[in-house]
Amino acid sequence: MSGLVLLTGAAGRIGTWLRGGLPERGWAHGNNLPDRISIYQFPIEDACETDDDVRDCIAETVIHEFGHYFGLSEEEIEEIEEKFWRGESIEQA
Repeated sequence: MSGLVLLTGAAGRIGTWLRGGLPERGWAHGNNLPDRISIYQFPIEDACETDDDVRDCIAETVIHEFGHYFGLSEEEIEEIEEKFWRGESIEQA
């Protein structure tokens, strides 16, 4: 994906997505900084007890923030997350 940066760092949240998503862009979109998805190490480590918990938290956060990037609603993102954790195909979400 061009025009998107995935960063890791430390802050008070687990993850954030900055800038407008793909559906909000017009034909003249250009000469802009890339969108940015950030996931934050310390809050994730604080919220998790095991390495598996950390992996799951990162996976859910990345899915959630990419959902925002693609212009999905909170309800659509939650549906995709639930299907992901149940091991179902998310292609029809």
